Amino acid sequence: METTAFRLSPEYDYSGDSRDLVGYRAYHALQFETAPDDAGSAVDLAVDNGATAVQTVQFTLSDERRAELRAEALAGAVEDARTTAETVAGAADRSVGTELSMQVGSAGYQPYDSRVAYETAADAGGSTTFEPGSVTVSASVTVTYGPVIGERSPLGSGPVPVPIQTETPVFTPGTTK
Repeated sequence: METTAFRLSPEYDYSGDSRDLVGYRAYHALQFETAPDDAGSAVDLAVDNGATAVQTVQFTLSDERRAELRAEALAGAVEDARTTAETVAGAADRSVGTELSMQVGSAGYQPYDSRVAYETAADAGGSTTFEPGSVTVSASVTVTYGPVIGERSPLGSGPVPVPIQTETPVFTPGTTK
């Protein structure tokens, strides 16, 4: 658990001719991580102990799981680049040779933000529950392929690079661990 904001503000009574200090209002915002199955119980515990607001419940992946899925997305993007290059080259009656260069684009990661309506235990007479959605991990690669050795360019004797850029997302419905 960590504090993300803390504020102490004076409260005044303006009902009379002057401003009278009546006390102070404290604002203490906390952030914590818990297992997805425990999120509802954690919210209930916070409310039962005086929390007056719950904001931004977000389901995400562990660093290890995110790295696994990124590797899977990159492998899929490279495979997709090869398939696309072969399709394009085949349409021009050419073949795809070896990779001349490869560049990895920035990986995308979209956590699931729980923006669904929920009720606290006090409101519903039960416990708070959440239904996590899917978390998306994506990656993109740009690959330039050369021609098959011995194949000549229709424009001269140089190589026929076939630049292909592809983005291959990996969707992981319900994966939050």
